Amino acid sequence: MKIPVIALFIIFYACSCVIPESNHVEPQYHLLTKTLSDENQTLAMPAVSFHVREVNVPPYLDDNRLVNRPGNSSIKYLENHRWGEPLGEGISRVIGLNLSSILNTLDYSSYPQRLKAGCHYEVAVSVQRFEKAENEQVKLSAIIEIFHRNRIVRQVQFYKSISIKGRNISDEIDALTFALSSASFQIAKTIYSLPMSLALRIDAGEVIWEDSTLVQVTKLLNEILANHSKQENTIKISMGNNLTNHQLPLISLHSQNKSLYEVINQVRDNLGITVDYTPSGIIFSSLQ
Repeated sequence: MKIPVIALFIIFYACSCVIPESNHVEPQYHLLTKTLSDENQTLAMPAVSFHVREVNVPPYLDDNRLVNRPGNSSIKYLENHRWGEPLGEGISRVIGLNLSSILNTLDYSSYPQRLKAGCHYEVAVSVQRFEKAENEQVKLSAIIEIFHRNRIVRQVQFYKSISIKGRNISDEIDALTFALSSASFQIAKTIYSLPMSLALRIDAGEVIWEDSTLVQVTKLLNEILANHSKQENTIKISMGNNLTNHQLPLISLHSQNKSLYEVINQVRDNLGITVDYTPSGIIFSSLQ
């Protein structure tokens, strides 16, 4: 009788070691992608360079799980759908890719890459909302700031609501991607409208100056600006008040097929002065 008892014990022990079937579901990981919306505008500026800074996201979005926000005061985390990279880095990467295509420039970087030397603009984005909301829509709300040499030159508030075309999670990701595309166009239009961007786009033609004063040069630069731009009534090149009392050397300059931006920089370097690019104009300012 001992053998059957031992056999039963072995069978019972073996059965107790059977691992029950797991209900664990492996999460799906998603990425934001480069996508450009249908906006028929020519904003090409191959000479411009930019850097997209680290994107600020609110704490509730600083999670690898996708977020739904069915109401203003309620959120839902999707355990089985997650971002394949930190959300802030994904937004920075995609905005950089989009801007590169819209502005037709390869001279750019985006966080976590480092800022390149001589970069014209830095783009800072502070996200306030970026998730699926009520009525099968995604919402993107952000404050966008454009910097030149750590000085803010333009700030805009951006808001976009896009309908989700489908019931799959991929449709939600597509809608979020298109929202970023719209934000990228807004950033590109903002950069394109700035005085320094105008100077980068204008071909100054042949420049022959002999023993000219800064007052004369400023007048000639404004004539070049007026001949090439419809914005001449709002954007001007001027001298700062702190230069009027200084005896500056005369300027002799010969150049051809250079941008207005390059010519302005040559004047700056020849005189040892600084140039300020403000939201509304270009100013020869203080001595270096």
